[in-house]
Amino acid sequence: MKRLIWAGSLVAASFFASTALSVSSLSTALYAQNPADSYQKGRDLYNKKQYAEAVSQLDVAIKADETNLMALYYRGVSHYFLKNYEQSIADLDRAIELYPVRADFYYYRALARKEMKDIGMAYSDMSNAVALDDKVADYYYQRALLGLQIGEKNTEVAQAETVQTDATNALSIMDLDKALALNPKLQSEVSQQRRATFGKLTATEIELLPLTASGVTKGNEKGKGKGKGKATPAPAPDDQKTIEFKKYIAEHRFASLEEGRKYYDQVFLETLPAGKKPVVLGLLRAKILKDVYGAEPFTEDLDQMKNTLDREYWLLPEGRDYYFKSMQNGKNVFAGGVQRGKVYYYYKVAKGKNADKYRLQVYGVYNSESNLVFDSQIAYSEDSVKRTVQIFASQSAGYKWNVLPDSYMKGEVNIATNQATFAPVGSMVEMANDTRHGATKDQYAKATKPADKSSTSAIKATLQYVILDYVKMVKIPSWWIL
Repeated sequence: MKRLIWAGSLVAASFFASTALSVSSLSTALYAQNPADSYQKGRDLYNKKQYAEAVSQLDVAIKADETNLMALYYRGVSHYFLKNYEQSIADLDRAIELYPVRADFYYYRALARKEMKDIGMAYSDMSNAVALDDKVADYYYQRALLGLQIGEKNTEVAQAETVQTDATNALSIMDLDKALALNPKLQSEVSQQRRATFGKLTATEIELLPLTASGVTKGNEKGKGKGKGKATPAPAPDDQKTIEFKKYIAEHRFASLEEGRKYYDQVFLETLPAGKKPVVLGLLRAKILKDVYGAEPFTEDLDQMKNTLDREYWLLPEGRDYYFKSMQNGKNVFAGGVQRGKVYYYYKVAKGKNADKYRLQVYGVYNSESNLVFDSQIAYSEDSVKRTVQIFASQSAGYKWNVLPDSYMKGEVNIATNQATFAPVGSMVEMANDTRHGATKDQYAKATKPADKSSTSAIKATLQYVILDYVKMVKIPSWWIL
């Protein structure tokens, strides 16, 4: 999934904005263009690094359609390069609210927050970027710098923050190594940071590092003698204490974050064989979140989990990975996608604790663009015979979508055979069935057949059938040339 989504990712812009030019009379005249023209013009100006003019054009596109995801993104990044950091954060906030699985959205918001001296939230955003795309060196490098800043600040302010400080410092060392592995051109910058940092690491911080991190082993605290070309030794078997910790983590249910933090601190202060403590703490971080917020979190649970991760850095990185996994693969909140011709349709489905329907949003990813193309609701019910899914039609009104309660695609899955049948209801009948979906027969059959006997699978099969056969329901941006 990540690979498919990121096939449509943007190429990151330069870090250094060119001197902003005043808005020319030509740019002013272009306000008369339609929103699609303004968007395309704004995007072109952005790519030319003419950020002030780009903002003027993108203002028009966003005024016409507040859900124009990429217009919000380009305007937000343009504001960043213009040093309008508050406006940048506001635009990227909205883009992330619409589409929370684009790493570059978080990356640029992190940079803007860093400039606003909001280091903690910048670190959280950069962690989101890493969790969503682990192949970009600068995400790791920037997070390392932010983490080291947090460690310095915590050490200066309060000794009570030792665990938090140790956790971010150790993760920062690993981030530097990962950045260098992904981009060898960072050798000079990484080496400089590594030399400055290893002299400050405590014995406890070194113990948190895996055996392979920066060549650090006992007696080699400053990273000397990395042993280039040597094979990584196989991990030693778990000792009895490590086995007991793993068993307790697997079997115990943590009733609160406070209880989890208390046990985390206990494990943190234990002495374990080299390389064992990072493994045990990694298991513990994910397990605490699972126990506290539920194995099948609702949207409210995910919001609380996100807020926790924004301030509790000791839960990284496994906690952040668990958060995004919960957004993608839960029972009440899940995501998926299907390729139709040249467009990859990514969808997210979410249910609140007291809601009777799921919220549905579909995004099209095409030619380096991602945009909201459908916004609606899903109803689900089941009895002893069948599972029933209703995906409601919805009409775009530019800045919002109006759900049509009497028009929907009805999917029924026979519980005994797990076979799905689909039937349009209401105005859905009038939408011509379009089988030119660009999928092979086998791909089509797989997409529209429930993968297992679950509510999630029944909803996915019905939704993918709608996308493949009733694509006229979605709002394809006018600037996409398919």
